[in-house]
Amino acid sequence: MKRRGHAHHIGVEDFGELLEVFVELGLHSNGDAGVRNHDIGAAGGRIELAASPGQGTRFTVRLPLTTALTQVVLVKAGARICALPAVMVEHVEHVYGERLAALLTDTSGRQRSLSVPPGAIADRFVDELRAAAERDLPAAVAEVVVRAAQPFVQVVVDAAVSRMAYGRICLIGDGAFTVRPHTAAATAKAAADGWALARCLAAADGDVDAALAAWEPGQLELGARLLARARDLGERSQFGEQWDPRDVSVDFGLYGPGW
Repeated sequence: MKRRGHAHHIGVEDFGELLEVFVELGLHSNGDAGVRNHDIGAAGGRIELAASPGQGTRFTVRLPLTTALTQVVLVKAGARICALPAVMVEHVEHVYGERLAALLTDTSGRQRSLSVPPGAIADRFVDELRAAAERDLPAAVAEVVVRAAQPFVQVVVDAAVSRMAYGRICLIGDGAFTVRPHTAAATAKAAADGWALARCLAAADGDVDAALAAWEPGQLELGARLLARARDLGERSQFGEQWDPRDVSVDFGLYGPGW
């Protein structure tokens, strides 16, 4: 946006048009030019002022395109369509509902939600599993899959919470963060939550509210970090070409690879 005035300078009273832009961006001002300059800088933009005697003043506000125009991922949930900022989306996986529903329908016709027990998978899916194993896996591993008399299905999901403490109640282990199996750290996470809680209770001399307030932030951070790593490993192992068993970054561990 550019504004030109035929005076020695542009005063605060001439900021009206710019203020409309700031309001659209969710920026706030108390009417002071300095505050507005700060807000523009926080948004990644800048203000340029050029004045020439007898020519007037040119006032230019430059804002990054991403401030006004943001790429989004459209997600349809029932009858509603939601727009998620693309920078917040790590991966888009197309889930074919009909095929998954068919896979989770057992031999009796019952559709299950998360797993199908041994012996209850439709024969055509067992045949597909064995054919894929022989086609894609090393011979020794394929033999294990093919010889499994009654394979089962388990849907792999992950979940997280924004809080782990609710009054005098807390969530630990899988109750707070359910992670994919690639880190082999779920039991270790539950133990770490418990040990940390014990330390906080001792430090708070038994004050449960104070102990939970001190305990929660660190365990939330640990859970979020573990979840992000498990998702990355799952993506790399199943969909990418960046999985090498010799790579130490894929080692099991709660706090990081190997520990």
